[in-house]
Amino acid sequence: MKRVRLFSFAILTLIILFTSYGCGCRHKYESRITKPATCAEQGETEYTCRLCGYVYKEPIKKTSEHSYVSEITKEPAEKTTGIRTYTCTVCGASYTEPIDRVPATWKEAYYVDEFGADTEYRYAYGRFEGTFSSSAVTDCPLSVWVCIDGEYPRMTIIKLYKFQEYKVNFTDFQTVTLKTKDSSGTVKTFSVFFDEGDICCSDQELSALIIGSDNLMFSVTAASDYQFTPDTYVFQTKNDGLAALLNSNP
Repeated sequence: MKRVRLFSFAILTLIILFTSYGCGCRHKYESRITKPATCAEQGETEYTCRLCGYVYKEPIKKTSEHSYVSEITKEPAEKTTGIRTYTCTVCGASYTEPIDRVPATWKEAYYVDEFGADTEYRYAYGRFEGTFSSSAVTDCPLSVWVCIDGEYPRMTIIKLYKFQEYKVNFTDFQTVTLKTKDSSGTVKTFSVFFDEGDICCSDQELSALIIGSDNLMFSVTAASDYQFTPDTYVFQTKNDGLAALLNSNP
């Protein structure tokens, strides 16, 4: 009877050991990710015992990180905001962000009579930035106002402001040269005259060039007999929407 009890105890001990250690190996696991997790699917990690080769696997939760690409799905305009859409290339999740309205580069206004009332004659005007240089300074900030008559013949008027606030007044004592350069690199020179210190050009080619160009570079040089170095003003006009503005019915 005693032997039977000892045998039963030995069997029970083996069962406990087997239950505790499986095959009896004290596993030493090495892990590797066999399937990376994405925002669309779970991943998987595989554990392998380097002693006995036993293998088991565990899932990896989906990641919350997306792989977004963006595109403009609605172009912004002067009066409406645009839309930029972000889409995940893995799971297809998407969201949108607004794009600020495009400020009007050119605006419309009307000449006034001696009483300050609007007349029927209109013009387009735009404000731009540039730089000016002289014998004393180099590449300083410049504000520019360009005005074009709304009716034929179209006069072009240019007002320049040094440091964005001090108006430049040109006179007949100065030799002023106005040049333009379009996107193809073509340079043209135009004759000018002055009205209350502003640069004026009655050449219809200049107004047509501004209206027909997306972007146009300007260079104005002004020299006099007492100057060793001429004053130079450089700026660029962005003319999107100008043609439509001038061709619209008032």
